[in-house]
Amino acid sequence: MVVMPATLESLWKKAIAFWGVAIHADSPQLLADAPALAFIDLRTRQVTVNGALLARQGIEDALEVILAHELGHHLRYPHSLSTLARLELLEQEILPFKDYSLLNLFTDALINLELGADPELRRQLAKVFASMPRKASDASADPGFFFYLT
Repeated sequence: MVVMPATLESLWKKAIAFWGVAIHADSPQLLADAPALAFIDLRTRQVTVNGALLARQGIEDALEVILAHELGHHLRYPHSLSTLARLELLEQEILPFKDYSLLNLFTDALINLELGADPELRRQLAKVFASMPRKASDASADPGFFFYLT
C-alpha cells in the first residue's frame, strides 16, 4: 500500500487531534531515504516519515500513531529545545555515559504510554514494535534502542 497525500493529510489531522490542541503545523513529508522510520526536527517542527521503510515493514496502516508519536515530541516530551537542553545537562550530571544519551528513548516511552491509552493507537503501536528487528545483530540501532524494544 502506498500512502497517498490525501491519506497522509487526513492521518496528520487525526494525530494532531489526539493531543487535544489546536496547532498549525506543516504537513509531514514522506522521504524514501530518511535516516529513521520517522522523526521531528524540533527547530522547524517538520515531521519526516521514511515511506520506503514504512512500506518495507508493512506498517502503512500504523501511520497515524507514528505521526502522533512525532507530534508528542513537540507537544509534550520534551516539548521544546530549551527543555531538551536542560534534560541533556541533567543527564550528563547523573549518568556516566560518554557520547551517549538515553533521552530520546525516555521521551519515546513517555509518549507511547500516552498513545497506548487509546485502543486503536495501542494496536498500531504494537504493529510498529512487532515490525522492529528481533535480534541485536539485526538492529541498525544502538544497544539501548534494542533493549528498549525488548
